[in-house]
Amino acid sequence: MTLEDLLRRFIAKLWWTKMSGSERQLQDAAGIVSTQADNLDVAYVESWVRKLSLDKEWDVVRERG
Repeated sequence: MTLEDLLRRFIAKLWWTKMSGSERQLQDAAGIVSTQADNLDVAYVESWVRKLSLDKEWDVVRERG
């Protein structure tokens, strides 16, 4: 999996958390942050967080990750 794929997957998990309230998607996203923190392009993620209004989900994931 490329870094770009990882970022797309991560953002999709935030989106699905917002749409469904899925705790599993939130846990998965937090796991990505905890294992890939050094590889995540935070500026890129945060640009999509703003575009998709995922601020709440991103905050929770950062607290857990």
